[in-house]
Amino acid sequence: RFLNRLNPGSYIFIAQAGSSVKQLTVIVYRAELRLKADDGGQNDPSVGHSWWELYVNAQAKIPPVLPGVLTVYVDEAGYWPDDWTPMPPYPVSGPGDVWLADQGHSYDGYYAWDLNIFTLIEGAEYVRDFDADPGTFHLYSHNCTHAAKDVASAVHNIVIPSGIWTPWFLSDYLMSLTPELPPMW
Repeated sequence: RFLNRLNPGSYIFIAQAGSSVKQLTVIVYRAELRLKADDGGQNDPSVGHSWWELYVNAQAKIPPVLPGVLTVYVDEAGYWPDDWTPMPPYPVSGPGDVWLADQGHSYDGYYAWDLNIFTLIEGAEYVRDFDADPGTFHLYSHNCTHAAKDVASAVHNIVIPSGIWTPWFLSDYLMSLTPELPPMW
């Protein structure tokens, strides 16, 4: 049987030699780094957002070789000012914060890169370390888009052009990589 990441799931193989029967379960998973951006409308940059997701297909669950303390980071995450409020005035600079799970935005730009188990673990470790020490959020020089680009660079050596520093620029760039927007998961 041919197994690959396009056919994720659990496969059971049974071998018999004489009276001895052995069973082997092979779990094929699909892991990805997904970058997402809500352009927020190019005339109102304050409402856009960029974020990332470390994803593992639901059929395989999280690979058992991923250390348990890292499983919380196999999810969506984004970078925000610690004192974020959805009402103006928006903070320009202050302590940063990594928000795990749903980011409260739908995306306009999206792209996914395949990960192997080693880069998935490295990605979860990077996000864990960033969560522990998120640094200073600055709307113009260290914002959610910068953080998403940093995660992509750290996890998969993905270099996104330096002129991309806002959610709408990232959204446009991601859509230039993939012409069709996939369905939201």
